[in-house]
Amino acid sequence: MFTKLSKCPFKQPIIKVLGKSYRPLRKSCIYGDIDIEYEYSGHCELPVPWNRTLSKIKSDVEKKTGFEYNFVLLNFYESGQAKIGAHKDDRPSLDQSVDNTQLWSLP
Repeated sequence: MFTKLSKCPFKQPIIKVLGKSYRPLRKSCIYGDIDIEYEYSGHCELPVPWNRTLSKIKSDVEKKTGFEYNFVLLNFYESGQAKIGAHKDDRPSLDQSVDNTQLWSLP
């Protein structure tokens, strides 16, 4: 599964944090329904349509959680030096009744 996901079209967009622009150490890719967009740190992303692997993961997670999901943000960290600090995604477009602080990672 990791091999399949590592082939996703990851990018390193320029983002803004506290008024400064930079390219983060992590790469990211957003998959999801075609009628949404995701904005973070001054950057707006349109999702790539769900692929077979992510559709399967999405279905399994939905069955276990009882929630339906319309997008996923994948982060790829190439080394132990690339990381992100603890934070909560409090974007108005996110359902605040859902705990979106959970991070899922592959071993």
